[in-house]
Amino acid sequence: AAAAGEDADGKAAETEAIAVKEEGGSTGRKKAVIWTRYKGTSNKGEFQCQELNSVGGICGAKLKPCGGTSSLWNHHRCKHKTVYMDLKNWLPDAQGGAVVFDVGVSLLDAGQATIQAQPLSEARKKECDMACARWLVKSARPLTLPEIDKPFGVFIRALTRGAWVPPNRRNIMDCILQLSASGQLQFRNLYEAMVASQVKPSMAGDIWSHGGCSLMGICFYGISRPAWKIEEWLVAATPFGSTRHTGEAIDSMTVAALQKQGVKWREGGSVYEAVHSKVSDNASNMAKGWTGFDGGFCVDHIPSSCRSRSSPVRKASRRHLHATRASSATSTAPPPASRTSLPQSLEP
Repeated sequence: AAAAGEDADGKAAETEAIAVKEEGGSTGRKKAVIWTRYKGTSNKGEFQCQELNSVGGICGAKLKPCGGTSSLWNHHRCKHKTVYMDLKNWLPDAQGGAVVFDVGVSLLDAGQATIQAQPLSEARKKECDMACARWLVKSARPLTLPEIDKPFGVFIRALTRGAWVPPNRRNIMDCILQLSASGQLQFRNLYEAMVASQVKPSMAGDIWSHGGCSLMGICFYGISRPAWKIEEWLVAATPFGSTRHTGEAIDSMTVAALQKQGVKWREGGSVYEAVHSKVSDNASNMAKGWTGFDGGFCVDHIPSSCRSRSSPVRKASRRHLHATRASSATSTAPPPASRTSLPQSLEP
C-alpha cells in the first residue's frame, strides 16, 4: 500500500510539473532557457517558435517537445543558429570578452601545460597502428596522411592526449604488409578446409584499371560449413605493369597467383581442376585467358552487349559510317559538310 501511494504521488507530481511548464510557470527546478523562445498554443503539448524570420515575422514552427527540450534545441540549431549560439553562451559577451571553451589547451596554445595521458601499451599501440593502416587503405587515403595532414594530427592529439602517435608512412607500409600476410594465411586455411570437405570454390575475375594502373583481380566464392554461408575471398590483385592485356598474359598471371596461394585439388594436380566454375565478362582476352577453367560468362554482360550491338541506333550508325566511306571512296566530290545533328536515320 505504501509503494502504491508513493507511485501515485510521483505520477501526480509529474502531471503537475507538465501542467506548470505548459502554463509557463516554474516547477522548482531550473528552467531551460530555450523555453523562453517558445509560446504554448491552444493544442495541448504544442509550442510555437517566436524567433523573427528574415522578413520580420515570427518563425511560427510548431513543435511537441514531449516533456523534453531536445526538439526545441534541434530546431534552433538548424533554423536559428545565431540565437542558438547566444543561448549556449558561445558568442562574445556585450563587453567584447571572448567565451572560453574547454577544448583542450594544447589546441589553443602549444606552449601551455597539457594533461598528458598514460602512454598506450605496446600491444594496444600495435592494434591502433593496424587499425589506422586498414582505414587508410579501405578509404583510399594517402599513406602519408598522418604526417602531412595537420588537422588530422590535431584531432588525434585531442582524442588521445598524446597517448598514441599515428604511425609514419614506413610503419604504415609494414602494417599493410602484415595485414596482407594475415589475409593470405586466412585464405589458405579456409581453402584447405573446403578441400578437406570435398568442396571446390568458384572463381570470378576481371581487369581493374584506375589512374593508369591495371590489376588482374581474382576472387573465390564458396559455401562454408557448418554456417552454410557464402564466403568471398580476394585471391589476387596482380599489377600488369608494362604487360599487355592479352589472353596469354591473363592465363599466366592467373596460374601464378593461384599457385602462390596454394590452390590445388590434389597433389600434383593443376590449378584448372581446383576451381568448380569461372565467371567473367565475355571480353575476348578474358575468354581466351580462362579457357582452361570450367564455367561461362557473366549473365549481365551478355544481354547488355547483345542489346548494344543490335540496337537500332548502333545499326544505323554502322550503316551511315559504311555509306560515308563508300561515297568517299567512289566519288571525287568533296566530303559533305559536317553536321551538328544526327543523320536522319538516327533521329527519333
